[in-house]
Amino acid sequence: MGKKVLVVLVVMMFALSMVGMVIAAEVKGTISKVGDGGKSITIKNKAGEESTYKVGKATKLEGIAGREALKEEMKVTVSSDDGASATAITAR
Repeated sequence: MGKKVLVVLVVMMFALSMVGMVIAAEVKGTISKVGDGGKSITIKNKAGEESTYKVGKATKLEGIAGREALKEEMKVTVSSDDGASATAITAR
């Protein structure tokens, strides 16, 4: 009984430690669509898969003058912590 309780506690502690973790993702591709004046972009990767990201005022832009400068066919790398909002966009 004591071992089972210990195992359950260890598993629970591990699971709780994972709750707060944020996994950052980076996607390289070409902008296939710019929406709402640069407030969202859709990226197509080499495999042809598309991902859409929100571009907020806090999004760090590197090699890009501003959200309004985001254009279709632009090659970029997008970083995102949640898979929905871009934390950084770098022109390539």
